[in-house]
Parts: sequence; structure tokens; C-alpha cells
Amino acid sequence: IKMRKLMLITGLFLMLAAPARAESFPPINNPKITAACGECHMVYFPQMLPGKSWERILGNLPNHFGEDASLDAATRQTVLAYHLANASDISTSRAAGKWRKGLSTGQAPERITTAPRFLRKHDEIRSAAWSDPKVKSKANCGACHSGVAKHGNFDEDLIEEDWEGGLMERIKSIIRKLFDDDDH
Repeated sequence: IKMRKLMLITGLFLMLAAPARAESFPPINNPKITAACGECHMVYFPQMLPGKSWERILGNLPNHFGEDASLDAATRQTVLAYHLANASDISTSRAAGKWRKGLSTGQAPERITTAPRFLRKHDEIRSAAWSDPKVKSKANCGACHSGVAKHGNFDEDLIEEDWEGGLMERIKSIIRKLFDDDDH
């Protein structure tokens, strides 16, 4: 019985861990990019939009969604080159493929929040949630997806849970329940 429970726990752990990889992005480790973009907002993953979108977004930084986000030419080129090399229409990652789905060839959403993937995944969110003081806007992914900043993880099972504590606490709770059943 203990061996069967151990196998069950191992399978459960693998099952819970697998979705975390399903919608995760590789971390952006370039300090120029994280500094340039992360000064004002979360550093968005280039795999979320096609290259044409990034060209438009990064081509008009003096009017970046109503703000002046101007960068020096060298930094702008570094940020643009990274985003173009890893854009959803270039990247072969599973997450990029999901973000490509629903886009017609040449379609270039101006915002991540208008991309088909975002709209599909957030279609059941009440409109009042976007104006909640903790959320502020649709662009504030980290307000709900706590695993985003540190791990590039958008797994919906982890929404509003601390990435490290939330998943581990769920696993511990399930394990406790399994072993508590032995007492009865």
C-alpha cells in the first residue's frame, strides 16, 4: 500500500508540474532589456506577439501607449532585435505557437491584451476585475499570474497563488489527505 501511495504521489506531482511548462516562457536574462522595459511595466515576453507588432510598438516609443518611453538608439536596437528574434511568428516554443493561433498572416495586434490568445484565455473575466485597485489594467499580468515575473509562467492553476508556496502547499495538502486516509 505504501509503494502504491508513493507511486500515486509521484504521478500527482508530475501531473501538477506538467501544466506549469505548458504556458511558460523562457526568462529574459538580458539586463539591458529588463532594465529598459521593466522600469515602467512587467517585461513582456516576445513570444506573445508577432514581429510586426513589436516593430510597431518599439518603433513609436515617444508615444508608447500614451507615455514617452524613449530609449537611446543602441538600447532600442537591442530590445527590438531580441523581440524580433523571439517573436511568436519566429519562435518554435509551444507557448509562441499558442500565441500565434488565431492570428492571420500579417496580423499585428498593437497590444498583448488584444491578441486572440489573451482574449480567449480571459473571456470569462468580469469587466470589474480589470479596474480592481490590485489589478489596475489588463496589462498587469502579474496581478493575477504570480508566477510570471520570476518564472515566465502563466499557468491558470496558479492564479492568485504564490508560485513556490502555492504549488507546494497544494501538493502537501494532497499528500496529507492520502496518508490521513490510512488512519481511518
